[in-house]
Amino acid sequence: MAEAERVLRDGLKNLPGHHKMLNELGHVLGKTGRPEEARYFFAQAVQLAPQNAAYRVNYGKSLLESGLDAQAAEQYRVHLDLKSDNPAVINALARLLATSPHEQLHDGLEAVRLAEELCRQIGRNNHAALDTLAAAHARAGSFDQAIAVAERAIRFATSAKAHREAATYGQRLLLYRRQQPYVESR
Repeated sequence: MAEAERVLRDGLKNLPGHHKMLNELGHVLGKTGRPEEARYFFAQAVQLAPQNAAYRVNYGKSLLESGLDAQAAEQYRVHLDLKSDNPAVINALARLLATSPHEQLHDGLEAVRLAEELCRQIGRNNHAALDTLAAAHARAGSFDQAIAVAERAIRFATSAKAHREAATYGQRLLLYRRQQPYVESR
């Protein structure tokens, strides 16, 4: 990783506005445990190429890792205003609105709308999308729906041999059965 960082920093000396190198350097720094530096370079990439979905998702994730959920949500919303059909951004925002530890961001109805759109786009057999939809229903207080969707996510994950995910969804299902929404821990 040190060599990749050196090459990217050298490249940026010659091409300081090269958004691809800025984004890649953000990845390298994030992988080496330097989230604040990573966030800075992701922000620069977004500033130079604001309609690039991958950059905005990377920046949003770096904001989430730093506990800056509201700013992450804003990044996802801006992207969806520009281009509303990116499943990664739709999923990220739906999950954030449904599962954020920050109550002021909770919006169950919007999370359900986004998660339904996600399922329409990538299919109702995608266990990860169904997990997001279940969390959204729980946040909206529709626990019967959350339970039914979580059970489907578990079935699809199990049939795909994604046993770790199925177990995780099972833990969330227990919450929904107790009439509790799932909250991400950060």
